[in-house]
Amino acid sequence: MVDLGDSEGMSILLSRLLNRALGSQGEVNIRQRTLVVKEHLHNAFNKALVLYMAGSCSEGFMMKDSDNDEMLIDNNVCVFYPNQHIPTEYNDKIILFMHKAQNCQPGYVKLQLMLWQTRSFSRMLSNAFVEIEGDVFLSSDIYREEVIRVGRMCGIDSSSHGPSSSGEATKLRRAFDVVHGFPCMSWPKEASGWVRRTRLYGWPSQTLIDMIVEKGCHVVPIGDKCSDDTLLQWRISFATAERRLVHSLNHTQFQVYGLLKILLKNLKDSLQNIFGEEDILCSYFLKTIIFHAVENTPRQFWKESNTFLCFWFCFNVLIVWVKSGYCPQYFIPTNNLFKRHIHGDNQQKILYLLIELHQMKWQCLSVGTYYQPNIIERLLDRRTQVILKQSDSPLELESRHDLALYTCLSRHITVARNVQDRAGLAHAFQSLLSSKSELDDFLVYFNTVEVLSRMGMSNFCSITATTTTTSNNKSKYRRLRESRNLVMPKAMFGTELLYLATFHYQTGNYWKSVQMCRSVLSLVRYYPKDSSLYTKEFCGRGHSLLFKTKQTFTSVLYFGKALKRICLPHLQKELEEHPDGTMGIPPLPYAAFLAFLDYHELGDVKGRDAALRNLIVLKYDEEEGGHMHWIVHTLLGICYQTLGDSHKAIRAYRESLQVDLEWNPAIERIQALKLDERASPAELNNGGDELCV
Repeated sequence: MVDLGDSEGMSILLSRLLNRALGSQGEVNIRQRTLVVKEHLHNAFNKALVLYMAGSCSEGFMMKDSDNDEMLIDNNVCVFYPNQHIPTEYNDKIILFMHKAQNCQPGYVKLQLMLWQTRSFSRMLSNAFVEIEGDVFLSSDIYREEVIRVGRMCGIDSSSHGPSSSGEATKLRRAFDVVHGFPCMSWPKEASGWVRRTRLYGWPSQTLIDMIVEKGCHVVPIGDKCSDDTLLQWRISFATAERRLVHSLNHTQFQVYGLLKILLKNLKDSLQNIFGEEDILCSYFLKTIIFHAVENTPRQFWKESNTFLCFWFCFNVLIVWVKSGYCPQYFIPTNNLFKRHIHGDNQQKILYLLIELHQMKWQCLSVGTYYQPNIIERLLDRRTQVILKQSDSPLELESRHDLALYTCLSRHITVARNVQDRAGLAHAFQSLLSSKSELDDFLVYFNTVEVLSRMGMSNFCSITATTTTTSNNKSKYRRLRESRNLVMPKAMFGTELLYLATFHYQTGNYWKSVQMCRSVLSLVRYYPKDSSLYTKEFCGRGHSLLFKTKQTFTSVLYFGKALKRICLPHLQKELEEHPDGTMGIPPLPYAAFLAFLDYHELGDVKGRDAALRNLIVLKYDEEEGGHMHWIVHTLLGICYQTLGDSHKAIRAYRESLQVDLEWNPAIERIQALKLDERASPAELNNGGDELCV
């Protein structure tokens, strides 16, 4: 048995444990690459408002509370230095001049409007302009509040948090942070030293440095919180550069970064108790430490057998920086990230806490409750050691990589908000032709057929929204067929077939719809419910990613208000209640529900009853059941209501409310049943007495 005295042996076990907690190198690479390709294709359709993903998820982490932040870059606005040449292609843009902000730390600027331009401004921008001594500046404080105001007008309740607007649109989505920013058209003067400084160990490479400088940076609406007047201050953001740097880390460096994050999460309660806030130490400090540490150490240092030693080195850097009260921002080292919070009594309290942890050495990984059982308990467990010493077989690795890919395909950003952009679609096809790996080929193809599918659903919605006459029925049929053909390629991927099944139900082809529902219910048994069966039947057989994904891909079905007519009429009430405009339904219960509706329309009582029994069984499913998804109970209630059984329908709606009351129209459904003359008084009282639970 390996013990804590064997630092090298324990480091290897620690690395393998982190592989299971954070992901293997292959899994991390898949997460990172999937996000980059999705983002790239999304922006091919959205040139004016470019999306850039930030936060832990964008870096390749998939921890239980990893943030999935967004930066929305307004390309209608461009930031230049006053003496910088402005190319003619920017004549239709809003030009802002960047000046060094006064009475604040380096890295903050103020933005002056170039007065001679005549183009019109959005209300969000025009309301944020401030005139000072004849010059017009853009206020970060006002602009940030304008972003929140516009969001609330769209039904998204959020609040200001740093430069971002933060909130939670629905309980089916994670909390979000969205930062609005503008592109800087040159590398900032304050960070010129980062480009030129000597690097003894070759990280980052000159190629990566050149790419970062070429892609530039952004300004975001937040001032220096140590300053007395933040009205006109904007922060230079290096978020895009930082993500490229994280993606360039080797796997040990990535693991150490993740281990630092785990340590910080374990300290949250202690920090909250001591300081009244948990963000006094933040993950951005840890990222800064990793960047400085990797740049100033040889690559050979960062290896599996040194995992704890590398972590310990970074932890010591944190202690040294806290002791000095100075954390140098990576790109602008004269900007002290500790200046606001870590000084005086706070500095001494944090230093005392860190020194206590330092004295514990390996045992510092046993502190806190975020990771349970804690890391040390797992590492010292004999059975865990036996498991960690065994290398994953090629089949197991293939299976894990596939799961990572399927998870990523179901998460992150939605490609192509403007689905009718033909130029963007052509760009997607061009990306498919120029990709260099099977993963890239697959990702571009998958997302391209997603765009086609959305185009088909959009066409369907526009067709059904118009009133038709006998004379144009032939034209309508042709357009519906075109829409169906656009949806079909994406429908070949596992549960995505349910979108096409819904299409067929909406157009009255109930027999085709029910066949597709039955097909889905037989396909999704592989993943993730039984990974061993998946490994046995699909791994090590030379199958392509495309083949495996078509056979086994499962994903929540999403219906949005933008394409509301593709959603079943039975669920329009639920869709309307969602303030973010998107309703998610787990695939298996939806397949059983849609099959029930199909059989009902076909007059097949036997098939309808079998589908209902299937839905009742799925209500108790571990992953897709009603204990996690209130909509499953609602689906069951609609089935009972369709059969005229008000008593059981009310009971199902009550169960739906017990899972989640917010944005759940089940209470309205119950009240409607109370007015239904077909429901007896006994049935109504049974369901109506507990509406205020």
